[in-house]
Amino acid sequence: MRVDAGGGLYFGVGAGPQGGTLTEPDQYNAVVDLGYMFYSKEWTRVEFDLGAGVTWLGSNEHKDAVYAFSIIPALRLYFWNTASFRTYVMAAAGPTYLTESYLGNMELGGYFAFNDFVGVGVRFGEEEKWNATLGWRHISNAGLFRPNRGFDVPVYFLLGKKL
Repeated sequence: MRVDAGGGLYFGVGAGPQGGTLTEPDQYNAVVDLGYMFYSKEWTRVEFDLGAGVTWLGSNEHKDAVYAFSIIPALRLYFWNTASFRTYVMAAAGPTYLTESYLGNMELGGYFAFNDFVGVGVRFGEEEKWNATLGWRHISNAGLFRPNRGFDVPVYFLLGKKL
């Protein structure tokens, strides 16, 4: 088991059509975010991280923009290790405050939501301090408020570095 006091930065970008059956077919969303992981604990094949981040979400519909402020717990499950890299699947979901309750034609019914992410990635570089992850982002309120149509970003790339 390895415990780091923290110290990791990440930068993410993504874009794509808003998914789902109840959505506007022409809406495309984009995301840019920056975060800091302040706690990390690793076992043999599992890693837990805890951090905070700020996200900008934009849409081609109504030229809307939303800022999201999140606390992000994340789990990585390592499944293929070599001498130079380790691959993983990752899931993260955390409470989020939104500056707006809508993005384009999608409405969440409130300013509280969960910022969810799933993806696959690789940890690499000297002492495996770098990681790159490709995945899908979803922000919704988990049915706590109505409506809850959610914001989707189907293609999302995350690059991080432990300090």
